[in-house]
Amino acid sequence: MKIVKREIIVFNCALFILVAFILVHVSNSISIGQTAISIAKIFEYIVENWMFVFFGMCTLISILYIKRFSSWLLVAFNLYTLIHLLGLFFTTFDKTILFIIFIFSISSFLISQIWMIELNDPVFVTKIFSGQIRNYKKFNIPVKIKDIYGNEANGWISNLGINSCFVTVPMTPKLKQVVSLEVHWLGKKFQCVGKILSECNNGYGIRIENTVSHMDYWSWEVLCQIAGERGYLGGAT
Repeated sequence: MKIVKREIIVFNCALFILVAFILVHVSNSISIGQTAISIAKIFEYIVENWMFVFFGMCTLISILYIKRFSSWLLVAFNLYTLIHLLGLFFTTFDKTILFIIFIFSISSFLISQIWMIELNDPVFVTKIFSGQIRNYKKFNIPVKIKDIYGNEANGWISNLGINSCFVTVPMTPKLKQVVSLEVHWLGKKFQCVGKILSECNNGYGIRIENTVSHMDYWSWEVLCQIAGERGYLGGAT
């Protein structure tokens, strides 16, 4: 899957990895009684703890490329970092290090949960649970997507969320980032505007940004409500 546009949560998670490096370096400097802002000491710490730095950079890169295994790497990195910080604390029993551990523990738990939720967003998951709906093809939600340049494609929604979806198309035309979606389903018409965040050989992951609700069209919220009542709101395969 190709990532077309990254949302702020991706960069926040990547930034969290860098902050973890800083927190560990500061804690290490406190434990040995040296300044943390010395460039020479920073390079010395990187050399001495290259495995920790390498692990963190691998986690950071997997997050930037939105790989599904990045959630497990993030959890493992957080545990590794926490164990490292605890080792420094039990060496010195410094209150500042204890405070850093407290802040890191809470923030790492929250960021891990948020990232796991993000990875299960329909934008990054092409299909709903295979066993969730029997004979799924008989219940396809047809959709027409069209970009601002007039390029369009017909397909169906293979994964549906409250503010996102994945649209599967038989042939993938080159659509630009901002698209409109029009759904004709169960005798009703729905329309909304969204941005393409991901694409692959058979479709697009789209973040819904603006819904249309007037006399001719129902809103995306109504579509999700109807689909949810019929068991269409899916998750990761």
